[in-house]
Amino acid sequence: MADIISEKAFEHIVFSWGAGCNLSEKNSVRNTYIQSLKAADNGDYRPLIEFTRS
Repeated sequence: MADIISEKAFEHIVFSWGAGCNLSEKNSVRNTYIQSLKAADNGDYRPLIEFTRS
């Protein structure tokens, strides 16, 4: 719901989370997702934020 409010009220880009790719299958998009989660675990959220908008 927050994504809809963010998009409509504030004209922000919605999170797409690697739209169109199956994150259950081993592929480069999944690998990028996992690496961004690991970076976030270490306090660097930028890769995860970038991934959410890819």
